[in-house]
Amino acid sequence: MTMVPASRRMACAETCTSAASVTRGECKTLGGKLVGVSLGWGNDIRPESARIDGDFFATTDDAASRALCVLQDAIVTALADPHADAVEALQARVLPAWRESAIGQALVGVAPEAVVIAAARAYLAMTPGEAMTSDDAMTPGGETTDSVQLLPQPQLGQPCNPRDDHTGRMAAPTPLHSRWQESPWGVVTDPEPLAPQRQMDLDATLAQRVADGELPPFVRFWRWGGKAIVLGAYQSEQAQVNVQAAQCEGFHIVRRCTGGGTMVVEPADTITYSLYAPLSFVRGLDPLHAYALCDEWLVRALRDLGVHASHEPVNDIASPAGKIGGGASRRFLARSGTVGGGCFLHHVTLAYDMDAAMMMRVLRVSAEKLRGKHVTSAAKRVDPLRHQLAAVGNPMTCAEATEALRERALALLPGAHVIAAHQIYGFTIEENVCTKHDRA
Repeated sequence: MTMVPASRRMACAETCTSAASVTRGECKTLGGKLVGVSLGWGNDIRPESARIDGDFFATTDDAASRALCVLQDAIVTALADPHADAVEALQARVLPAWRESAIGQALVGVAPEAVVIAAARAYLAMTPGEAMTSDDAMTPGGETTDSVQLLPQPQLGQPCNPRDDHTGRMAAPTPLHSRWQESPWGVVTDPEPLAPQRQMDLDATLAQRVADGELPPFVRFWRWGGKAIVLGAYQSEQAQVNVQAAQCEGFHIVRRCTGGGTMVVEPADTITYSLYAPLSFVRGLDPLHAYALCDEWLVRALRDLGVHASHEPVNDIASPAGKIGGGASRRFLARSGTVGGGCFLHHVTLAYDMDAAMMMRVLRVSAEKLRGKHVTSAAKRVDPLRHQLAAVGNPMTCAEATEALRERALALLPGAHVIAAHQIYGFTIEENVCTKHDRA
């Protein structure tokens, strides 16, 4: 079976359905991520198809493709008998499929019970004779159904996570993990702003070049050439974005190669960087601890600037004042015939500032998404870096804050040194993206 990259598979899945109607259910794993299940219905009382999306992560794209296919098939099979109890049938099919196919090693941040609940909500949203249209399907159904509520709320196990105490004092800085000592780190800044889709292409291209041994480990600070709404590899565009409003606001809707949630990017108010690490850097670590390791230097850098920052599983950078940003990762294997040992891509976007009203206009944020966050809107979860720096008497522009983080990378990372842009990108970025990407 040919595996379609997640970035293309999810984009195609938005339009590739022959079902006459669609119902959708969602469930958020406590301490983890959201999963959505959309069921496609024909003229029968059984769903013809199932599609899983969400802001969860994956270890590799191929592993995610296989895992999603297994789960989607299990859902359709479970619901084949319209006279059976839907919840019991889903539990009987999905939970064993999860265990037998080792799906927990492929999908990160979501529990199998969440898939069951989301699928059950989608199924119970279909009332005979009252089929929903695909537009209606963007609202999760079945949340108040007793048979679904009786299931235990899925929860993600948390790794040990040192935090600030609750006295208002910042914990003493700790040295970076010894794994950072394994190789010298280059630091580079984009020589020119790049259009959002070019940034997506370049990020994957550079990660593959590190994986193949063509480039050394390094950190790259991005320069955005336009406004963007960046979807995670496994998210549904229809469920996450008010496309018409986003287009009216001048946003380009693009999809990155990693999982996770939606980012709203305005170039003057966003800081983004990528860490291209050798796979050996995270060898033996589960994904949650790998994320925490990758964020160590950033947490230290923000603390040096006076911000009470910490890593919050699964992928957030936050302080007691609120979320500052988030990261996402993907493993790239070396291609046959190359000398590399693989690459662990970890990219992070920080909100320097935020137009909360605009964000709520262009995004769709379901109530289920906010479960367990003790807030009524996504905007209230975020406290931008500009505000947090000003609160500690260290006001900076976005450009100044980016440069400060670049300087901290050079100071904190072992063997850190500036890499000239041409050593990474070649003669032009366009040549790098097109030639290298086409060769992949």
